[in-house]
Amino acid sequence: MNQFTTTAIAPPRVDQGEDRPAAACPISVNCRVLDAPLTGVRRYLEELLAVLGDRVTPIGPSRPRGGARGHLWEQVTLPTRTRGLLWSPANTGPMARREQVVTIHDMASLDHPEWFRPSFAGWYRFVTPRWSAGFVALLRDPSLPSGG
Repeated sequence: MNQFTTTAIAPPRVDQGEDRPAAACPISVNCRVLDAPLTGVRRYLEELLAVLGDRVTPIGPSRPRGGARGHLWEQVTLPTRTRGLLWSPANTGPMARREQVVTIHDMASLDHPEWFRPSFAGWYRFVTPRWSAGFVALLRDPSLPSGG
C-alpha cells in the first residue's frame, strides 16, 4: 500500500462579526461528471458525496451534457447557481469563479498529450495552469518518480 502525504487547509469561514462565532462557509459541488461514464474521478465524487451528505450542495446540469456542451454549462450556468465556495472535484471548473477549489487528479493530458484527442489535450493545456495557479491542497504519492 502506498503512503500518501497531504497538505490541507481548514475550510474557509465567514466572519459574522465580533458578537457571533463564524459559521461554516456554504460549499457547492460541481457535479457535472456524474452524467459521464463511470471512471475513477466519478467514483471519487460519488464516494465523497455519500460521506459529506447534506453538508454540501451538489449542482449539476438538468440533463447530461458531455464534451463541449458540458464545458459550456460549467463555464456559463454553473457560476450563476453557486453560493459560497465551489468545489470542482473532476479536473475542471468555471474559470470566472474565484472562490473555488479544483481537484486535479493527474497531469496526463499535459505529460502525454498523444494519449488524447488533440482538442481535449489542447483544452486542458489551456485551462489546467489557470485552475492550478492558486491551489491550497496537494495530495501526492511520494513513491512515484514524479511525486504523484
